[in-house]
Amino acid sequence: MTSRVADILTAEPLKKQQVALARERLDALIACSPENVGYGLGYFVPSQKIPIRKRQFFTIMTADGYATALVASVEYNEAKSRALITDIRPYNEFTQDPAAVLADCLRELGVANGHIGVELDFLPSRTFLALQKELPRAHFVDAERIFDHVRMLKTPEEIDLLRRCGRTVDEVYREVLPEAHPGMSETDLALRLIDRLLSKGVDSVDRIVIGSGERSAFANCPPTRRILCDGDVMRLDIFASIGGYTSDIARTAVIGGATDEQKRIWDALVEGENLVIDMIRPGVHTGEIWRRYVDHYQQKLGIEPTSNFLGHAIGLTLHEEPFIGRYHDHVLEGRTVLAVEPLYFTPTMGLHLEDELIVGADGCELISDGRGPLIEIG
Repeated sequence: MTSRVADILTAEPLKKQQVALARERLDALIACSPENVGYGLGYFVPSQKIPIRKRQFFTIMTADGYATALVASVEYNEAKSRALITDIRPYNEFTQDPAAVLADCLRELGVANGHIGVELDFLPSRTFLALQKELPRAHFVDAERIFDHVRMLKTPEEIDLLRRCGRTVDEVYREVLPEAHPGMSETDLALRLIDRLLSKGVDSVDRIVIGSGERSAFANCPPTRRILCDGDVMRLDIFASIGGYTSDIARTAVIGGATDEQKRIWDALVEGENLVIDMIRPGVHTGEIWRRYVDHYQQKLGIEPTSNFLGHAIGLTLHEEPFIGRYHDHVLEGRTVLAVEPLYFTPTMGLHLEDELIVGADGCELISDGRGPLIEIG
């Protein structure tokens, strides 16, 4: 038996997919990426998140309200225990072609000749070609934009997880950064951050960016055995998660005393974040926020921004729609969770301030807050 959405408790993610099906006039919607399969199931499938590429997973929602999931058999027991969807169908990854299994399921659901949304930005080309061969009368539609929209406005449960994770990261920064000192390595500092994050309840630390000295100008560098020295600018970014929902919060510190130029740049970044926070509310265009920010950058620093975007939504993945940037213009809505990140790069130095916030009815709620004087440690 397949699973009717109305029979599933706490299944707003599935109901939102059904609304999208009606809006887009589709007969079925297929998820295949870790984030969108996880969104429908209510948890990340472990071996898809690792990832093990040859294991493919799908959730299927039909326009008449049925939900089904196809999983590699090794993940069947956990899926039956944890998933929002009750119709979980295992397949043998060594003897069965996932495209053929998916096609059989679509035939059974009566949508094999219909309009079907599928994540063409993620589905392997080999699987898609086989699916087209299995279902020659189906009309496949790229569903990337559909899933982006479905996941954009967060449920209260999602907001709670994002708030908990972001506040934990913010607290750990405040506790651990004062412990840094000249002679400590980037790796030593990373270990302290990871230990404190896990002890305070995050499920995983997906990545820590620590770049000191000239490495602070590298966008996403991992910590190394490089020793912190007086005068180093150090840029940090933590991607941790609780319940699959991630953080993206960045801080900058200077080992020893900061120069007047570094303080001037930092103050301009803080003022830029203040400007953005004051503008964020439902109905505001992200393009207008970007233009105001560019004007601020030009007036305070005399240059163009050194990145093409200023912020992005966050959720099951690090970068989600909507973006605040040079090439985007989206009308903000309530229940969107954003990471706002004014930054400044030269070839030898990077300063980065990134905080998270929730778009509310009349403004925004800060999850984290790194504004204030440039941190000086050691």
